[in-house]
Amino acid sequence: MGKNPEHRAHPGSPPTGTRYKVLAWLGGAATIAYICRNSFGVAESKIRGEFEGWDTFETGIIMSAFQLTYSLLQIPTGQLSDRHGSRVCLPIFSLIWSAATLCLAKMSGLWSMVAARLVKGVGQAGLFPASTNSLARGRVRLMDDDPHALAQVGCFFVGFGHASSEGFYTRKPPEKQRDSLRPS
Repeated sequence: MGKNPEHRAHPGSPPTGTRYKVLAWLGGAATIAYICRNSFGVAESKIRGEFEGWDTFETGIIMSAFQLTYSLLQIPTGQLSDRHGSRVCLPIFSLIWSAATLCLAKMSGLWSMVAARLVKGVGQAGLFPASTNSLARGRVRLMDDDPHALAQVGCFFVGFGHASSEGFYTRKPPEKQRDSLRPS
């Protein structure tokens, strides 16, 4: 097949399910990225307890390091993805953030953890623009084949937004969680 995404081996043949597999993989990658991105905040008090002399200032520096590179590199990584394509860039970004996550688990000092979180932000900064490039290039064909596809994707984001607004992703102390589950 050529480089044209519209080109099919047999022009009259029906589309394959590849675009749905790509959509599922991109959704899975986004889910894993959000878990990796936010897991440090959930474990922050335990991590702080393991390192003598650390308080919320030190762990705040570690958590902020990710946001620094993530926010500053969204546009440059998007341009890189535009230039080289998401098929090339997504695996590279995934390897960068996965290696940084592994390194973060092995680090034992403040600045080494900051460095790992900075690198993790670099890898994850490219995930969103490269994923949206993949979806944008396949959007018209996806809509032509299945007019309900946009509605399905939209429902996912509405559900995610509702869960966020209801506090599903916020932490509560265990005793408050148990109390909120008891019938009134």
